This record gives sequence, structure tokens and C-alpha cells, in this order.
Amino acid sequence: MSFWISLIGYQLAWFTTVISAAHGLIWPGVVIVTLYASQQLLRSVDRKAELALVAMAVMLGLILDTLLLRMGLISYSPAWPLPTLAPVWILALWIAFSLTFTQSLRYLQTRPLMATLLGSIGGPLAYLGAASGWHVVSFSQPIWLPLLWLAIGWGLATPLLGRLARSASRAPQLLTALLACGFALTVHGADGASRPPIKPVTEVDLSRFMGDWYVIATIPTIFERSAYNAVETYRLQPYGEVATSFRFRKDSYDGPLKVIHSTGFVKARSGNALWGVQVFWPIKAQYIVAYLKEDYSQTIVARDARDYTWIMARTSSISQIDYDALVARVIAMGYPASKIRKVPQAWPEPNTPGR
Repeated sequence: MSFWISLIGYQLAWFTTVISAAHGLIWPGVVIVTLYASQQLLRSVDRKAELALVAMAVMLGLILDTLLLRMGLISYSPAWPLPTLAPVWILALWIAFSLTFTQSLRYLQTRPLMATLLGSIGGPLAYLGAASGWHVVSFSQPIWLPLLWLAIGWGLATPLLGRLARSASRAPQLLTALLACGFALTVHGADGASRPPIKPVTEVDLSRFMGDWYVIATIPTIFERSAYNAVETYRLQPYGEVATSFRFRKDSYDGPLKVIHSTGFVKARSGNALWGVQVFWPIKAQYIVAYLKEDYSQTIVARDARDYTWIMARTSSISQIDYDALVARVIAMGYPASKIRKVPQAWPEPNTPGR
């Protein structure tokens, strides 16, 4: 009976926490995880050991998810209490997960290879589910890089939690080490808390926003680091999604033409300023319209992770005054000035396919 209580309780805790986070709420998930943990601990034969296991799971989650956040591989929404640390709702899920090792996942205590395999596959899949179904997690591009780090992190954390659940006598020394790492991250995160989530514009008229945008400058993804004549095109679809194509020449003005197609999903009740952009299923990358000139001639697209940004205009060139002002806005959002690349634009371009 305890097996099913543990399994069903954990699934209930996971879905409640993720769905609540998708609606900007933290407390429902925290309450459910607290109730789940309480009933697990009340039935425990060694509460001290399980409390130590919970504490270590929190530290592992704080370390792993904060490192991924700092590396710019993952961003979370909501990012409470600090945008520079793993959010509380993620840490609550680590608590719920750790307690399964004394019940439904007890068999993993003595099967480290199976635990490694389960963690390296199940961990990334759980984050993918939170990203594609509820958009509370977003990944940097290319997507394989954050997924690889998640697989490594969870492939190490899962057998470690299993071992700790079986050998509670080793908990104090490891807990001390994890607490030290977690404390260092927390202090450093508090120092960096001056970078709040990027504020989107109040309202975007999608019909006016559609069409061609020339990429004037960018902190580029791996695909566009040597882009010339980069143009982003938006077309509104019948059901409200946005068909997107990103065209550029690779390495030079007469280099090979590259086209990346994606779909933008506008987040409800965001004034059309928050999107999830999907290059391939099921990942939707965060897209924030962080600045939009009143006449819809210039815009800045940003991300809370401060990894990528795009300064775009309706014309292939803008005045130096306008360019400097837009770059200043990007820097004020917390982006490093040294990473901003001005995209070479020269038009008309020979052999340009029809749009």
C-alpha cells in the first residue's frame, strides 16, 4: 500500500506544482509537497535519516538547477524568490522526489546503474514535460546542450540519493559539504538579484508586428554567429500562432542562404508580448518583446536568461543615434555589451528568393 501512496502522491505533487507555476502561483505546489512529505515522514521508521535525505535533495537541486541557470542553459518561470537561483517550486519537487527512495523507488537503493539510467533519461524528460506542456521551463538553443547537462546532473544525483537513502550514516559529512556549496550559491545569487526578470512591453498589436524585421544587432545563437543579411519574418496564422522564418547568409554576403522555420505561440493574457517559439517539438524557447517603438519600426526581443537578444528594425539600416540608444537599452536589461554583434546588412541582395 505504501508503494502506491508514494507513487500517486509524488505524481500529484509534480502536476500540482508545475501547473500552479504555469499560472504564476507558488503556494499550491508547496502546500501539496508539504502534505506529501509530512505523511511520508509520519510513517517513517527513521525520520532523522529521511530528514537528512530531504535536506540533501534540496541542496542537490539548488546546486544543479542554479548552475544550469547561471550557465544560461535553462530559465524558469516563475523565478521566485530570486531570478539568479533555482526557484522554490523546483526545490519542492526535489523534496518530493527524494522521498520516493524510501518507498516507490526503494529498489534503486541497491541498483546504482539502473538509478543512473533512470535519472539520465527521466530527469530531462520531466523538464521537457514542464517546458512543452506548461512553459514553466525554457531552454537555450541548441536544445541538446541543456538536455545533455540535465542527463549528466540527474544521472549523478539519482544514484546518489538512492545510496544516501540506504546508508544514512554517511549523511552528516556529505550534507555538510552540500550545505557549504548551497550556501555559497545562495550568497552569490543574492548578490546578483539586481537582475530581475525582463519586463515585456504592455501591448503588442500582432497584425502590425507581422512582416519582415531586419536583424540590426544580436547576441547570437550558435546558428547565427556568422550571419549576414539576417531577416526575421512573421506571419499570423488562422488559430493565432505565428509562422516564423529566419533567413541569413552564412559567413558573407554571397554565402549560402540558410532558413530556419519555427512557430510562435503567444502566451495568453500577456498583451501578446510573451511568446514561446518552437523550432521543433516539444521545446518552446522564451521570447519577450522587451521594447517596441510606437510606430512599430524598431524592436528588441530578449530572454530572462540574458543569453540571446535581437535588435530589429523595419529597415536594413538605422541611424547611429538610434543604434546606440537600442544597444543602451539592451545593456540596461543586464546583457553584456561585449557580446553584442552588429549584423552586416547590404541590400538589395542578389539572388534573393521571393518572400
